[in-house]
Amino acid sequence: MLGEQNKWDRDMRAFAARELTQLACEWRESADEEVPEMPEESFAQRLGLTSIAMDSDGSLSAYFDDDDMFFSHCVVVYGSLTDGVASAEMAG
Repeated sequence: MLGEQNKWDRDMRAFAARELTQLACEWRESADEEVPEMPEESFAQRLGLTSIAMDSDGSLSAYFDDDDMFFSHCVVVYGSLTDGVASAEMAG
Protein backbone atom coordinates (compact mmCIF):
# COMPACT_ATOMS: atom_id res chain seq x y z
CA MET A 1 0.00 0.00 0.00
CA LEU A 2 2.85 2.38 0.79
CA GLY A 3 4.46 1.74 -2.57
CA GLU A 4 1.20 2.69 -4.31
CA GLN A 5 0.01 5.36 -1.91
CA ASN A 6 -0.87 7.90 -4.62
CA LYS A 7 -3.05 5.35 -6.42
CA TRP A 8 -4.76 4.28 -3.18
CA ASP A 9 -5.38 7.90 -2.19
CA ARG A 10 -6.85 8.73 -5.60
CA ASP A 11 -9.00 5.56 -5.65
CA MET A 12 -10.36 6.01 -2.12
CA ARG A 13 -11.25 9.67 -2.70
CA ALA A 14 -12.89 8.95 -6.06
CA PHE A 15 -14.92 6.07 -4.63
CA ALA A 16 -16.10 8.14 -1.66
CA ALA A 17 -17.05 10.98 -3.98
CA ARG A 18 -19.11 8.70 -6.24
CA GLU A 19 -20.90 7.20 -3.26
CA LEU A 20 -21.41 10.24 -1.01
CA THR A 21 -21.54 13.51 -2.98
CA GLN A 22 -25.32 13.39 -3.34
CA LEU A 23 -25.74 12.58 0.35
CA ALA A 24 -23.55 15.55 1.30
CA CYS A 25 -25.76 17.85 -0.78
CA GLU A 26 -28.89 16.43 0.87
CA TRP A 27 -27.40 17.07 4.34
CA ARG A 28 -26.70 20.69 3.44
CA GLU A 29 -30.22 21.14 2.07
CA SER A 30 -31.74 19.70 5.26
CA ALA A 31 -29.98 22.41 7.27
CA ASP A 32 -31.74 25.12 5.25
CA GLU A 33 -28.43 26.36 3.93
CA GLU A 34 -27.88 27.43 0.38
CA VAL A 35 -26.21 24.48 -1.31
CA PRO A 36 -23.82 25.30 -4.11
CA GLU A 37 -23.34 22.74 -6.82
CA MET A 38 -20.71 20.26 -5.66
CA PRO A 39 -19.12 18.11 -8.34
CA GLU A 40 -17.59 14.80 -7.26
CA GLU A 41 -14.10 16.19 -7.91
CA SER A 42 -14.65 18.98 -5.36
CA PHE A 43 -15.96 16.50 -2.81
CA ALA A 44 -12.88 14.30 -3.27
CA GLN A 45 -10.48 17.24 -2.91
CA ARG A 46 -12.10 18.41 0.33
CA LEU A 47 -11.51 15.09 2.11
CA GLY A 48 -8.53 15.04 4.46
CA LEU A 49 -7.02 11.65 5.29
CA THR A 50 -6.64 11.34 9.07
CA SER A 51 -5.80 7.65 9.60
CA ILE A 52 -5.73 4.18 8.10
CA ALA A 53 -6.37 0.99 10.09
CA MET A 54 -5.29 -2.31 8.58
CA ASP A 55 -5.99 -5.82 9.84
CA SER A 56 -3.66 -8.79 9.46
CA ASP A 57 -5.90 -10.20 6.69
CA GLY A 58 -5.27 -7.11 4.54
CA SER A 59 -8.63 -5.43 5.12
CA LEU A 60 -8.47 -1.70 5.72
CA SER A 61 -10.47 1.28 6.91
CA ALA A 62 -9.39 4.78 5.90
CA TYR A 63 -10.78 7.71 7.87
CA PHE A 64 -11.18 11.15 6.29
CA ASP A 65 -12.06 14.52 7.77
CA ASP A 66 -15.23 15.70 6.02
CA ASP A 67 -14.32 19.42 5.79
CA ASP A 68 -17.74 20.10 7.35
CA MET A 69 -19.64 18.59 4.39
CA PHE A 70 -21.47 16.35 6.90
CA PHE A 71 -21.33 18.85 9.76
CA SER A 72 -18.08 17.47 11.24
CA HIS A 73 -18.79 13.78 10.86
CA CYS A 74 -16.18 11.67 9.08
CA VAL A 75 -16.00 9.66 5.89
CA VAL A 76 -14.79 6.07 6.15
CA VAL A 77 -13.63 4.07 3.14
CA TYR A 78 -13.36 0.29 3.46
CA GLY A 79 -11.50 -2.21 1.32
CA SER A 80 -8.70 -4.72 1.19
CA LEU A 81 -5.25 -5.00 -0.33
CA THR A 82 -6.41 -7.81 -2.61
CA ASP A 83 -9.79 -6.42 -3.72
CA GLY A 84 -9.25 -2.65 -3.55
CA VAL A 85 -11.85 -0.17 -2.36
CA ALA A 86 -15.22 -1.77 -1.55
CA SER A 87 -17.45 0.77 0.23
CA ALA A 88 -17.67 4.23 1.74
CA GLU A 89 -19.90 5.81 4.35
CA MET A 90 -20.41 8.88 6.45
CA ALA A 91 -19.83 8.00 10.10
CA GLY A 92 -19.58 9.49 13.54
